[in-house]
Amino acid sequence: MGISYEFKRAYSILFRVFYEKVHIEPILTSLESPFGKKSIQRITDITYGVSRHNLFLEELIKKLSKIEFRKIEKEILIILKIALYQLILNPVRPEYAIIDEAVEFTKTIGKENSSRFVNAILRKILKKPQIKKEIYSFGPPEEKLSIKYSHPLFLVEKWIKDFGKKRAEEILEENQKIPKVDILVNIKKISLKEMKDVLLKNKIVAEETDLSPAGLKIVKGNIKDLPKEVKNNFYVMDISAQSFSYLFSLFKGNAFSDLASAPGGKSLCIRLFYKFKIHISSDLFISRLIKVKKNFENFGEDIKILIQSILKPSFKEGIFDRILLDAPCSGTGVLRKNPEAKWRLNKNFFYEYKRKQKELLASALDLLCQGGLLLYITCSLEKEENEEVIFELKEELGNFEIFKEYNMKIPILNYLEPSGFIRIFPQDELDGMTGVILRKK
Repeated sequence: MGISYEFKRAYSILFRVFYEKVHIEPILTSLESPFGKKSIQRITDITYGVSRHNLFLEELIKKLSKIEFRKIEKEILIILKIALYQLILNPVRPEYAIIDEAVEFTKTIGKENSSRFVNAILRKILKKPQIKKEIYSFGPPEEKLSIKYSHPLFLVEKWIKDFGKKRAEEILEENQKIPKVDILVNIKKISLKEMKDVLLKNKIVAEETDLSPAGLKIVKGNIKDLPKEVKNNFYVMDISAQSFSYLFSLFKGNAFSDLASAPGGKSLCIRLFYKFKIHISSDLFISRLIKVKKNFENFGEDIKILIQSILKPSFKEGIFDRILLDAPCSGTGVLRKNPEAKWRLNKNFFYEYKRKQKELLASALDLLCQGGLLLYITCSLEKEENEEVIFELKEELGNFEIFKEYNMKIPILNYLEPSGFIRIFPQDELDGMTGVILRKK
């Protein structure tokens, strides 16, 4: 039998993901196939599926192989992972077709001597299907969870220590689910009800959410193929991010700056709910700022953009009374959307980010006026990148305090912790996110 286009493309993408450390999403966004949408969807399923279950698949190979794992060629590992994923975790094709395709592809890339090995491994899993449960049935609890939910062991151990075993397993389980899409609707142009009706006419089902007055969760259907005039009425944005933006918009002020703006979703969301007299979005790269400006224009909004480094701002000190700092982070709250990122984390990663985040926040605070408010937010769950950044800098600078006097009742405050931090864990199809509002003394 022939080798499918989907297998070839999934192989080439995954090889780059695992060995060249590229990100999946940009590749798939521009992906085209001569065989249409179903072909693209299958490539997407395989690529994300293998990345999401990578450790589990590697443990399967170790269990099935007589060859030491580290001696298996990287090309063969990718082939085996794709085939095992389809055989065990996404069995929508005949078993013989999956095995034959993997064996034939092995030959076409010049690895004919390994084709028997590939064939043997794949046929062995059919004879011993119980192995897929056996590999996480023994050993310490942390190791079992690491393999079952395919997360690095150090991260599982860390989450159990930081959040407890129950919460840690909830995070792990949520991260293995296929993410759904949320949108921010331009409610100045179209109501949520009207938007839902438009989507329904295009065979897309959406639901409202308490967390954002302008948010819809896509329950069924694909928004990618919607007409441009429909797409211009919304912006793809997770409900968690919308809820933080909505919260900050309620603290009305005069001069607002989004200091690490691109792609500008949170800034756009804030503008949707409140218009500051001065609203400036800045970033280090013009290409990213062009996207910010385009997103605002699609919503019929104007925006001043500025190319600058937060560490070397061109503004005067104390010029803004409201600042948003969406800090670069490890992204452990959004691993469901970026599963390949799990395999690039290490124990030092969080401390490296903490150092950068402290520098950025210290510089941002210089631009904040006395009594002004700053929303510090990350898509990380880690205390190193959130609490430790704030508490250490508070001790070092002494020029700000954590804001805690919330006098409004909105759903995001259900996630407010006694420390003043708001932490949303990956749950109920929400992205994980941590934020805190600071007030300049």
